[in-house]
Amino acid sequence: VVLFKFIPSAADGDGVVDKYGYNGASLWYQMPHKIEVTEKLILLPDSGRGTIVKYSRTTPEEIRRIVLTYMNQGDFFLENCCGWSTFGAIAKYYGYSGIGVDIWDVALKYSRLQSENIKNSATLEIIEMDGMALTFEDNKFDFLYCNPPFMDAEKYSGLTNDIATKNKEEFKAKFIKLLSENMRVLKPGKLCVITINDMRDKSYLIPLGALVIQWGLDVGFKLWDFVVAECLGM
Repeated sequence: VVLFKFIPSAADGDGVVDKYGYNGASLWYQMPHKIEVTEKLILLPDSGRGTIVKYSRTTPEEIRRIVLTYMNQGDFFLENCCGWSTFGAIAKYYGYSGIGVDIWDVALKYSRLQSENIKNSATLEIIEMDGMALTFEDNKFDFLYCNPPFMDAEKYSGLTNDIATKNKEEFKAKFIKLLSENMRVLKPGKLCVITINDMRDKSYLIPLGALVIQWGLDVGFKLWDFVVAECLGM
């Protein structure tokens, strides 16, 4: 058993708490699903395939903090593996424009509905595209958010180029392609946020968070921040 203890960065006098109002590099406690923007998010379909039917597995408050902490005014974003575009919709709600891409037709349909439900001057374009083979030019985006499948924790499109798989080596190969594409289309020095969750196989822990950090370092990313979010029930 490995126990990680997070030391508040404010103890080093780095000004994180002064800037954000909370410690941006440790634990985000009790992330609720119901906040001001929640009423703008549509209910998702019960596809009968193990899909969560409300909002996203990432809570609106968690995404709100990501937007307000890590995005800069005027950032044009990409949400790779956008799923239901919960991030994209919330970013749009706060005035940011961007693009969401996914390969699953069901997710694309509801992403477009989600975007249309946010009424303001910001734009969110939803495009069918493989996140491991993006067709965008290099250095296009100011910010990138990616909440990809957690191996086979949920069922997705079932397509051969779906990242979801229970084979750890296949998942690693696909994830490295995904991270490499994220880096290619992101402007130098800009931030890519990956949301990932650890999971268990036959009661043993698969530390996807640690693996994804290492894969990111392997493709050339540098680790800017690391946050553990405690999410409340749906």
